[in-house]
Amino acid sequence: MDDGPHPLPAEFDRLRAPSSAYAPRQVVTYLCTREHVISVPFAAEAEVPEVWDCRCGQPATRVAAADAS
Repeated sequence: MDDGPHPLPAEFDRLRAPSSAYAPRQVVTYLCTREHVISVPFAAEAEVPEVWDCRCGQPATRVAAADAS
């Protein structure tokens, strides 16, 4: 998997792995203005916000699916 200029930490692989322990989900990636990468799991049917609050307090914009691969 090519993660581009912002590779995801290895622990996020478990969020993408199929599991019967979790409800169907999607993992959405955000990039904040300080270039922090945030991956957030959402329910598969959830409406995903375009902006997420980063841990640093800055707004993080959703990375388009085509840009994330």
